[in-house]
Amino acid sequence: MQIPCEKVLPGDLIFYAKKRKIYHVAIYAGDGKTIEAYGEDEGILMANAFGRDEIWAVRVIKD
Repeated sequence: MQIPCEKVLPGDLIFYAKKRKIYHVAIYAGDGKTIEAYGEDEGILMANAFGRDEIWAVRVIKD
């Protein structure tokens, strides 16, 4: 179920898009951070969740 980004909880998925085309998905970790796979060279990183292109969030695990 899609949720407003202001209501994300740890474990929610955040989708990043340009012109409504998704180019990246991350897991929300809390405190404005995500856990993301950046690639073979960078590996798994913690990054800022907000402030990029278009974003929306989806809750896949119910409370």
